[in-house]
This record gives sequence, C-alpha cells and structure tokens, in this order.
Amino acid sequence: MASPDQLLIEEFTKQLGLTLEGMIGQPWTIQVAGQVKPEIVAVEQELHIWSQRLTIHADPLLRVMIRPDGWKAIGGSALQAAGIDDASESDILSTYVEILNQALSGVARVVGSQIGKEVGLAKGEEETAAPTKSRIADLRAHDPEGNEFVLYFGFTDQLVRMLAEGDEQGSEARSVKDRSGDPAADGQRGVVGVERSKMDLLMDVEMPVSVSFGRAQLPLRDVIKLTTGSIVELNRNVRDPVEVIINNCVIARGEVVVVEGNYGIRIHQIVSRAERIRSLN
Repeated sequence: MASPDQLLIEEFTKQLGLTLEGMIGQPWTIQVAGQVKPEIVAVEQELHIWSQRLTIHADPLLRVMIRPDGWKAIGGSALQAAGIDDASESDILSTYVEILNQALSGVARVVGSQIGKEVGLAKGEEETAAPTKSRIADLRAHDPEGNEFVLYFGFTDQLVRMLAEGDEQGSEARSVKDRSGDPAADGQRGVVGVERSKMDLLMDVEMPVSVSFGRAQLPLRDVIKLTTGSIVELNRNVRDPVEVIINNCVIARGEVVVVEGNYGIRIHQIVSRAERIRSLN
C-alpha cells in the first residue's frame, strides 16, 4: 500500500494532468523529478506559492509552488484554448489558480476517503515566502510540445499523520473478525456473524449529501468574466424538483422546504436502481 507521501503526490500529479487535459484539450504529463525534500531549495525565490487549507484543519496543509514561466504557460494555454489570445497577466494567473483548485479538490476527496470523512477545500491564498515546514515534492510538467516547467508540491506533517492514522483505523476495521465465535465451530452462524460485523462497520460511514438546483455550461471566456452580482441561468425550471446526490449519484428528488430557519428537502421520489446507475455515466 502506498505511503501517505506517495498517495498525495500520485493523486496530485494525476489530478493536475487530468485537469490540464480537460481545460486545454491536449495531454500534459506531470512527473516526479526527485525525492521528497524537507524544505524547498533557497535558490527558488521567484516562485508563485499557493497555500491551500482543507476543511479538516485551520492551517494550510497543501502548497503548490511554480516558476512564473510555468503558471503563465498553464493559464495562457487554457485561455487560448477558450479563444482568448490577448488575456492580461492577472487573467492568466487567475485561470492558473482555478486549474490548481480543481486539481487540489481531487486531492481533498482522496484525503477524505482515507480518513473516513468528507474533506473539501477551504480558504486558499498566495504566500510570499517559501514554507519551511512542508515536505516538498520536486515535479516537472511537460506541455504537448515537450516544453518543461518546474513546480513543487508541498504538504505538512500534520496531513501525513492524519492519513497514517486513517490508514491504521482502516486496517483495524478490515481485520475485524467474527466476535460471536469460531465459524468452523459454529457453522453458518459464524459466517452470518462476520457479515453482520461488516455491515455494522458500514452503517457508521458518513456519506456526503448534496442538493442540485440545476447545472449550466459556460465557455471559459464567460467564466472568467463572472463577478459579484453575475447571474448564471440553470437548466431547471423553478417548479422542477431538486436532486439529492450522494457520491455523484442521484438517489432522490424532492422540494425545498424551510425547517426552523434552515433549508431542507422533502423527498417526493426515490430514484430507481437503474436510473442511479445511468446518473453515474
């Protein structure tokens, strides 16, 4: 099984590559260039440093550092793919940060699955100094033309410990055996006891539940123009039921209600198994 360091690095490189290909339309490769370092080399003073908090900790747990030529190539390529050739430097940088957020969201989901709770992105911001308390992975990004860009992926000891503890708890759960006796001695009763123990463990797993009011698709050129007060039209009529979603699967539909000052959903329909499978595609 991969170590916490390997898990984080592999997931980030995978998610960044997928996000770049999705935004730009051509494959990029992200590779590890060296061993994880205790801190970033002092010569890297002109890095853009993005510090990312997760919803499980108040301090930044993830950092991505990249040279100016890297973020300009990534952001500029995405904007060009959207038909924008004369973007300002601030637009290029904000596009790069958006790509970064999408990649880090994938890392957050994997962290959540490892520690057994929902994890998302909290506040992220630029930093002006290289971190001294992050483990740093030295990475190389290659665009479709073969140009190479240097970037670093950093994560803290706190996050590594959380992942290690989550893995230990998962190992203990996987090793739980029938507490009602020896299956060989008790026959079928022992087998039933094992299955019941497994189900009891699953019953305590927390599942993220979300509600979808609708969706919209916008060209990137329109997305970067969004400001406070902008209105995005969704694909659902105000009288249509909203969807209840668990793990990206629609499981029910209903109407929005207010319960003691909080929004709630009154379930009107439980989605059939066949329709749930279709909603995953």
